[in-house]
Amino acid sequence: MKLAIVPLLLLTAACSTPPAGRSAKRLIAQTYNSGFAEAHDSYNAMGAASDGRIYYVLSAEKPRVGGRMYSFNPVNQKIEFLGDLTEVAGEKGRNAIVQGKSHVNFVEADGALYFATHIGYYSIIDGMEKMGVPPEGMQPYPGGHLLAFDMKTRKFTDFGVAPEKEGILTMNMDARRRRIYGLTWPTGYFFRYDIPRREWKNLGRVAGGGENGKGTDYQTICRSIAIDPRDGAAYFSDSTGNIRRYRYNDDSLSLVPGDNLRKDYFGQYDPHSAGHMGYNWRQTFWHAPSNAIYG
Repeated sequence: MKLAIVPLLLLTAACSTPPAGRSAKRLIAQTYNSGFAEAHDSYNAMGAASDGRIYYVLSAEKPRVGGRMYSFNPVNQKIEFLGDLTEVAGEKGRNAIVQGKSHVNFVEADGALYFATHIGYYSIIDGMEKMGVPPEGMQPYPGGHLLAFDMKTRKFTDFGVAPEKEGILTMNMDARRRRIYGLTWPTGYFFRYDIPRREWKNLGRVAGGGENGKGTDYQTICRSIAIDPRDGAAYFSDSTGNIRRYRYNDDSLSLVPGDNLRKDYFGQYDPHSAGHMGYNWRQTFWHAPSNAIYG
């Protein structure tokens, strides 16, 4: 089965003066306040669903303030608060570092939105973000959760905690085969979760020591997993530019032979230094007409 992996270069046209006699078109943005004063930002965790609403998670960066999920209805322009991530993960009152964010795209399947949680509270050690050191009297971060939100009942389902109690940095789902794939932070374990069987499998480290490593053991972790819906294979990169493939049929990982992401037009990177993504891809998507992954 052939698969193309295509680098996608996005070009932005420079603004120019409109021709004489033609007025410039304008887009006017309108802001909506979710009412979450301690919100920090959002990464990936926003998407339009089949019910016409926009769903999103606002992150928080304090040890006791969890991220929160909302929906926005474009018809009546109302925002609905759906839940605190720490509470829906069953950790309210645990006195542990909270579920501070979601770092992944929502995947819709069977009327539900599947996603994952991540730590939002960090400690800067040797100039790098590390797992937040718990303030006195608090427990360490208990690990990211896989969750689903039912858009009809407005209720959450918790599928459990990531391998090694790490945060879930990257996630995608094969909706046809009902299998979730993810990468953890800071070490970079690749896992899969089979929804019908409620079964986790940790396939091990895929980025050296990950973002917790030192020296040549340090590698940034891939932020996007692409899925080929034809055979259920999942693809992701590492900071050295290698592309890895998970095979659904035999539940295994291997390197993709014959190609990599070490391209001159991407620049040159030290894959073992912090502050950049190395040769990792940052975002990917499957394009069915061309049987290709664009990234």
